[in-house]
Amino acid sequence: MALSRLRLRLAGGFAFAFLLALAILASVALGYLWSESTRRLDKRLDASADGVAAQVGRLLQESPSSPLARAANEVVRDWPPAGDLFVVVDDAGAMVAGVGPRDVIDRALVAWAAAHSPHFGMDRPGDDYRASALHATLPRDPSPPIRFGVVAFSSLEGIDSDTHLLAVTLAIAAPLILLLSVAAGYGLARRALRPFDELG
Repeated sequence: MALSRLRLRLAGGFAFAFLLALAILASVALGYLWSESTRRLDKRLDASADGVAAQVGRLLQESPSSPLARAANEVVRDWPPAGDLFVVVDDAGAMVAGVGPRDVIDRALVAWAAAHSPHFGMDRPGDDYRASALHATLPRDPSPPIRFGVVAFSSLEGIDSDTHLLAVTLAIAAPLILLLSVAAGYGLARRALRPFDELG
């Protein structure tokens, strides 16, 4: 009986160590998934902001006398429906044109004014967004250069759902892994203690 209790203790210790290692691995995996997904989203948003700025700049170069608002609104009209959301602002930071819900655009502009980085988040419970911003300067001779900004943003819903799905999967698998590790630990303890059984 003493040996049986010892086996159970050894199996419990084995299961605890295994679960601890699994928890650390799960935390690292979730953190990596989040950071890698965010990095890819930042890269995509950078490309969107660059694309919008390039199109606005091209239109302004084709028609040097045309105002920023006309060029920006033309880009908005031609922007693909499945593309990222964005807003074009003038040198003072006021909205000129944009694609997306007005409340989200307003949040993007407020977050951009407070951000210290070209990439920033717009967090609201259940409605999180990630944004990328850039400043553009278009030289025009002999007129002064046109300065404007572009903020491209996208919902974090996809990243949140992927991370949540992985966390739920790991949480559901944890009890099964615990039972298997206890059984495996008990079997290993039985094998390790077999010489003592024979001596007994």
